[in-house]
Amino acid sequence: MKLYEDLEKCVIEMMPVVSSLCFHVADAKNKSGYHVNLRCDCGVKQVGTVRMSSKRPTPGDCLRELGRVIQQDHVPPASLQRKNFKMLKKMLLMCPQNVLLMRQVPGAHSA
Repeated sequence: MKLYEDLEKCVIEMMPVVSSLCFHVADAKNKSGYHVNLRCDCGVKQVGTVRMSSKRPTPGDCLRELGRVIQQDHVPPASLQRKNFKMLKKMLLMCPQNVLLMRQVPGAHSA
């Protein structure tokens, strides 16, 4: 699943409003998670931190939730989806062993 997490990171980093993706290491009070810095016209400079929890037990789950929040609140959906699916498909096709993974990513096969 490390490959899938790396792809989630790439998709988030390719979003036009994201300037950086940051990982927070767990400490005594908080679990680990991710946040992004934005270059968005809405005035918001950060989204997150989305931390691991019972609903998000893995880093990949945190990344998916973070991506969902960014898309919902900061990115025009149609243009982002077309761009991300094309780039994701191109990335997956670079390695022949990823063809099976591509079938599992919603919308990637139709881009």
